[in-house]
Amino acid sequence: MAEVRLISMSVVKTWLCEVARQTSDGKITLFPGAEEGSIDIEVCLSPETLLALGDDEEFMEAISN
Repeated sequence: MAEVRLISMSVVKTWLCEVARQTSDGKITLFPGAEEGSIDIEVCLSPETLLALGDDEEFMEAISN
């Protein structure tokens, strides 16, 4: 009989993000937010891409307002 293991969703999400990062430029997933009309965004990027975004003044200004 096959062994059944329960894995937390956070572990699965972390693993999927890592796979997406290694096999593409990244991954963006949108979910319905907790509040009506809101959106939750999950972004998986390489560390290099994330650092570059943090150094991009135009990008940081756009998301800060």
